[in-house]
Amino acid sequence: RHDTGLTLADLIRSINRLLDKVKGVAAILLPVHRAEECMMKAHEEALYVHEIMDVKQTPSHHPFRSMILMRRTKSNKIKRKEMTIKNETDSYSSEFSELLKDYYLNL
Repeated sequence: RHDTGLTLADLIRSINRLLDKVKGVAAILLPVHRAEECMMKAHEEALYVHEIMDVKQTPSHHPFRSMILMRRTKSNKIKRKEMTIKNETDSYSSEFSELLKDYYLNL
């Protein structure tokens, strides 16, 4: 949330250093307005974005978080998805529940 101790550039460099050369996958959750910066930094480190999922609170909100999945292998096309946390009835969406089912008991 705050990058005074670990900047996004430092994080990407660390991922590059630690990621397995063949099977490594890294995922980052960050504010949506930092997604482009993250992708540029990843590209500088020869990491390639394979998937981006933008997260919205409800169907009527704009995305506020981006989940970015990257690997060392190039991707022909970046998969772009969107997930909503709560649906129109204020219940957790099926996508959100499925994603976090191992972490929350009451979804």
